Amino acid sequence: MQDEIDVEVYQEDIDVKMSAERQRKGSNNFIKDLKLYQESFSIKVFILKMSLEQFSSSKGSGQVHKIIVIDEERSKIQATLFNATFKIFEEYIHLNNTIIIKKGIVRPTNRKYASVNLNFKLAFGKNTKITVSKNEINISTLPFSFKLFEEVTKTNNKNIFFDVLGFITSVRPLCTTNTSVTREITIMNEKMDTLVLTLWGEHVEKEG
Repeated sequence: MQDEIDVEVYQEDIDVKMSAERQRKGSNNFIKDLKLYQESFSIKVFILKMSLEQFSSSKGSGQVHKIIVIDEERSKIQATLFNATFKIFEEYIHLNNTIIIKKGIVRPTNRKYASVNLNFKLAFGKNTKITVSKNEINISTLPFSFKLFEEVTKTNNKNIFFDVLGFITSVRPLCTTNTSVTREITIMNEKMDTLVLTLWGEHVEKEG
């Protein structure tokens, strides 16, 4: 047991040193390199999804922008920006932009509400810097990690993102409410298993 602990700590030391070395050379970290409460890092990511939600708590109310980003290793993480914080970075944060984030804050995530990363999420503070990268990430060239339908349906966290592959067997009509427009489609795999997917946003009416 002691040997296992020593190996784990030693590997963590290596990871930290490699991360620091990339920083020294002006290179970017990968999302998998991030450590809890770390503030000194630089990651290059592609903005995969954006959403805007209203919040209300004992501390006040307002808007929170949630963005999901992906790096060149296809690791994903969610970042949150509240009210005035979003205004600071608004010119850089657009869907499909490749951006470099420096000196964000790595915080623990609530696993109950986690969408892409069970351990960490990003927050932006007064020292955070965001720039648009000249070298864009082409997500069409990134490798996928497809999961079986049964793996998706048996997971304990229904909010986690998955890559799945299937052919469409049915498309339901639009479902419109006061706050959203959605559409359900059913896909099938080679085993004839089916999976119901709910489409949101631009995907609802997008041709194809």
